[in-house]
Amino acid sequence: MVTAPIPTPKIVTSAARSLFVQWSPIDPDDHPPVQSNSPISYKFPYRYLLSVAENNDPDYHAVYEGEDTLFEIVDLKPETRYKVKLRIQEDESLGGEWSGDYLEVEGKTTDETLSQRLTSQLFRAVANNDAVTVQRCVTNYAKEVSLETRDRFGKTPLMNACQTASRDVVAVLLKAGASTSASTLAGKTALSLAATHGNLEAVEAILSQSSSTVNMADQGGSTPLMWAVENAGPRHPHGFAIVQYILDHGADVNYQDMRHQTALDRLCATSGHADSGRALLQKGARVIHDIDKANHQTMTTLMVAALNGHRDLCVELMDNWGADPSVKTDFGGTARSFAQQAGHHAVVEAIDARVGHFKQHGSQP
Repeated sequence: MVTAPIPTPKIVTSAARSLFVQWSPIDPDDHPPVQSNSPISYKFPYRYLLSVAENNDPDYHAVYEGEDTLFEIVDLKPETRYKVKLRIQEDESLGGEWSGDYLEVEGKTTDETLSQRLTSQLFRAVANNDAVTVQRCVTNYAKEVSLETRDRFGKTPLMNACQTASRDVVAVLLKAGASTSASTLAGKTALSLAATHGNLEAVEAILSQSSSTVNMADQGGSTPLMWAVENAGPRHPHGFAIVQYILDHGADVNYQDMRHQTALDRLCATSGHADSGRALLQKGARVIHDIDKANHQTMTTLMVAALNGHRDLCVELMDNWGADPSVKTDFGGTARSFAQQAGHHAVVEAIDARVGHFKQHGSQP
């Protein structure tokens, strides 16, 4: 049963294509929902259901379900009246049924200026990978369209294009003056987003114009190269090509993130792509051969690769870069023991096949 009055929803902000709706939270201490067929009251948070309908349309559709008390309804029409209903969850034991009663509020979206319409059109064209419309927007309406406008996720048109769009779309935006140094709230540039999403064409377009952001780190200290190596596996077919392209345009192979990890460290812990590892090593990537806690090196490079089951990368490190599988941690752990504990039998076999060589010849490959 409903044990609390339904809050009154209010339209707190109206825009051309969105409405912000807010309501007061129900305090479960004052109005605890009661579980069916039980005298016990449970003070779980109330959940809310928000539904919307246009003008006099009798058909409402749900737009939000959860515990928050502020929500932005998006993708609405400009200068249009909407009705918004708020329901609360009834007895939790009924599987999330909602109250038959509700409270309603009406709101109207605002007029959309030419600039807003064109910017919205630009974002839609980028999402649809429509280079022709993007070109028309930035050419015919250069004064009305701001290329640095952010969407509700804090991303510019170029940032969005670097996630999914083609080189043509990215190139049009770059030629029109879109900033490559602008970043998301997390500090990611367009290049980092392109590397993260495996968009080789976007990476090529940006770095062909300028390599000024090739070593620009985000708030966690991650560079585009670090994101590229993490996505160099089968999930992104162009991942290795992106790694190579970024390296060829001046990436600092030994830049360290906030956890003191380099691109090679990150690769060993994530994708383990052997060809990308080789490319990093050929550019002078640091290999951790010994434990050095004073410098935040608690495992060797080989140990990390072995722990994560990257057989080919382990072979590369041992055969060509002097990684010694006999090195031990302070607790006696070795690359082999880490691989064995994690169930990576192919890595164990590869290490066993090379142990004799290291006993005879030391750590030289």
